[in-house]
Amino acid sequence: MNKPRYTFNPETGERLGLLVEEQRTNLVSWSEDFDNATWTKTRASITPNVIVALDGNLTGDKLVEDSSTNTAHHVNRTFSATSGTTYTLTIYAKAAERSILVIAFATQFPANSFANFNLLTRAITAGGGLVSSSVTSMVNGWYRCSITSTASSTATATIVHYLNNGSSILYTGDGISGIYIWGTQLEASSTPSPYTPTQATSVTRASDAVSRVLGDEFNPSEGSFYIEYTPNKLTGVGAILGTNSDNTNLILHGDDSAGFGIDTRTVSGGVLTYSSPLITRLDAPSFKILSVLEQGRQKLFINGDKVVDAPNTVTSYQPISEILILRRANGVVETGICKDFRYYPRALSESECLALTKL
Repeated sequence: MNKPRYTFNPETGERLGLLVEEQRTNLVSWSEDFDNATWTKTRASITPNVIVALDGNLTGDKLVEDSSTNTAHHVNRTFSATSGTTYTLTIYAKAAERSILVIAFATQFPANSFANFNLLTRAITAGGGLVSSSVTSMVNGWYRCSITSTASSTATATIVHYLNNGSSILYTGDGISGIYIWGTQLEASSTPSPYTPTQATSVTRASDAVSRVLGDEFNPSEGSFYIEYTPNKLTGVGAILGTNSDNTNLILHGDDSAGFGIDTRTVSGGVLTYSSPLITRLDAPSFKILSVLEQGRQKLFINGDKVVDAPNTVTSYQPISEILILRRANGVVETGICKDFRYYPRALSESECLALTKL
């Protein structure tokens, strides 16, 4: 606990940066123990702990079809869905004799809330009831498969993991073939988050709280605040960089009210003294952002462009003792990956700003 969480490219091992996320709950109990009675096995069985999973332990199970004819072979369970709530279902899977896994919201969701995942080619065939679906290649042949849909009723719903023989989920099984599975996660969210294991109850992971405490390096007359980050989930109210736990000085802000947008603002002594127009940037998956405060002026650079250069009435800024990274003082997190952060106790020159933010 109380340690930074770095994230890596699952295929290359490259370190991507510091992961910052809001609070999440895995609503599924016994998330790795598919042999547990909470999971219903229908014309299928579970062989537990037969393969090394992504946690490095022998915790991966195998979903095995029986020999029933012309029917579906699956493992499923129920949960309490709330109408209008968007849920994301994730499972890690690896091909065995079968290479196509189907995951689905089977009841209380729009029709065809499912997706077929080919665990050899990464191809996805998604039903029309989904908001989205995704597959991510991990290591050692494992894939993270996710689907997202919005509940249409408040009632007991069902999530299902089906085997597919290459052409259908309805087929005659051979009694031995199957797929390796591990780590199911169900979240009340429109995006998947890193896996949180559970046992007898659901588990909630606290939101990340990342900050940089400043000492006497703070300059009340001018300064430059730089961050390089990749957004993961837009909250609409999250700060990319906030300052001080009481928001006496708020530097950069992220918003999704009109697509992803960035503005720069100054709250000095609790009073909003400047707020730029929202700069909508839809053309980049990641961002290099630099906010520059000068005496009587404020500038904003994004990905090699100067997008704000405006007068600011403040000539001396209130002390900043702490810089909050990808979060606001009220705890709302702007989920993403921070690759780099820098504070300069001076206003960088325009050439320095353009060079630093160039992609």
